[in-house]
Amino acid sequence: TFFFADYEGLRQGTASTTLSTVPTAAERTGNFSGDTTSAGKPITIYDPTSYTVTNGTYARSPFPGNIIPANRFDTVAKNVVPYYPLPTIAGTNGTQVNNYYAAGSAPYTINQYDLKFDQILSDRQRFSLRWSVRDPSSSPAQLFPSTIAIAQNAATNTQNALGGAFDYVYTASPTDVLEFRYGISRILYGV
Repeated sequence: TFFFADYEGLRQGTASTTLSTVPTAAERTGNFSGDTTSAGKPITIYDPTSYTVTNGTYARSPFPGNIIPANRFDTVAKNVVPYYPLPTIAGTNGTQVNNYYAAGSAPYTINQYDLKFDQILSDRQRFSLRWSVRDPSSSPAQLFPSTIAIAQNAATNTQNALGGAFDYVYTASPTDVLEFRYGISRILYGV
């Protein structure tokens, strides 16, 4: 009789970062008066409903003070804005560009189990069994605050696998051997 069992475990984290642009607290209220180019020039926000053509000349009117009135906010935009995190760093070159930075660890986990059993029943018969299970999973690093983590791809990916085998050998004579084998292998992909 031979018996074997093992377990293998892996816990690994991979560093992950993001640098992005998110609306500032003032921009969330429609106030774009502080928005500038990298040269320090103010960025003008124009009223899209003021578009006119006079003698072939196109004209638009800026919002007064570069502030969009709250009654002009799109309903969908009002509902989406809370899913953006607030800036964590100053924007590049005094602008609001690249004002969100976050770092985290993306976990990768594996648990694997194996069992093996061999038995010699007689000088003419023997059999063996093997069973293996492997369940790796990976998740992205959490780079948004937990209150809005739903806005980030936070799916856990799995690839659960199992395998098994049975083998029976019967030696009928010095020239005749009967062998029966059966095996199973399955992988389940999940998100």
